[in-house]
Amino acid sequence: MKYVFGYGIKLAIFYLDIITALGFTVWVAYLAVPILLSKAPRRQLIISTAVTTILLISGIFISPSGLHIELVVLNRTIMITGLWMLLHHLLRMKIEEQEQRKLYAQLEASTREIKLLRGVLPICSVCKKIRNHEGEWEQLELYIRDRSEAEFSHSYCPECAEKARKGL
Repeated sequence: MKYVFGYGIKLAIFYLDIITALGFTVWVAYLAVPILLSKAPRRQLIISTAVTTILLISGIFISPSGLHIELVVLNRTIMITGLWMLLHHLLRMKIEEQEQRKLYAQLEASTREIKLLRGVLPICSVCKKIRNHEGEWEQLELYIRDRSEAEFSHSYCPECAEKARKGL
């Protein structure tokens, strides 16, 4: 309902267009309304453009006498084409804005999930325990799990599986 003023403006422009017979020079006013409504929902923009198109077409039949009908039709055709090209551009911008918002939300979500381990990790070359900042030695899995979002699952690599089989 808040976009109703656009239709009033359209009717005022249409009235000015018909009574003054300005023809092509009034195209700026016709194109101004979609620009003013550019933040309106997609459907509202399409309806607004369709209403403007109907007004422009009906202007052909209501135009003051004495004008060359070919010139009137040509002017209106150019205005309608420009209007729909503007609508296409506005809708494309809306799609790009939505995609940009979606990508930004994904980036924010990904940034929240990232926990980095940085620096040099002192690790025992025999048992693979890591010395923490308090000087205590922790199992590798516990150290990484407590400082990141990583989880571990355990299994055997082919070499250790062979050693385990020989050991039994």
